[in-house]
Amino acid sequence: MSLFDVVEQLCEVTRLQADIIRKQAEVIEQAKIANSVASELAAMRNTVVAELNLINKEGY
Repeated sequence: MSLFDVVEQLCEVTRLQADIIRKQAEVIEQAKIANSVASELAAMRNTVVAELNLINKEGY
């Protein structure tokens, strides 16, 4: 294997590493969104529970 081939393979490995880093960054951002939505949904569920409790207290 020539020096050129070695350099070419190292460049390919570097490109693959960059792809991995990009995908990991994307997954991290998606996780942040999922966490944000989870909190929002929990708040919405709490509102529903509170409303149902009020309805039950009023005897409907």
